[in-house]
Amino acid sequence: MEIAALIAILTFAGAIATAVSIKIYHYSFEGQDPDGAYHFTSEPEIIKVGDEITVRQMSVKMTIDPNEVMDVEQQIKDLEEIALLRQQNIRELERVIETSVNGHLDRTFSSNTHLWMDVVKNMGENDPDEIKPRSRSK
Repeated sequence: MEIAALIAILTFAGAIATAVSIKIYHYSFEGQDPDGAYHFTSEPEIIKVGDEITVRQMSVKMTIDPNEVMDVEQQIKDLEEIALLRQQNIRELERVIETSVNGHLDRTFSSNTHLWMDVVKNMGENDPDEIKPRSRSK
């Protein structure tokens, strides 16, 4: 009876994993700027839609207090966890910043993501929708 229940649970979990397509991002530490900012990038992702091929790579620049030291390995784990949670839209929108330059509107979203051990990370990202230039009203 217990084996049948375990098989049923594993089959159900497998069906859920198949139904939800989640990309696993792997980040690496690229180095530190002279101003102290840390740079991380994800592995390149090749996206093919029809005949068009696009290569996308996530890039993160982080600054911390000059008196602190960043645990690079932990930061990579956090970025990978944030990427997983982001794909599932498990985050809290904190604010939207809109900037208009020469009629082009740019939006940046700032979101809080709750990680393990009650760690909260705030990340900014560009608007996922393409925003077309808007004409200025006179």
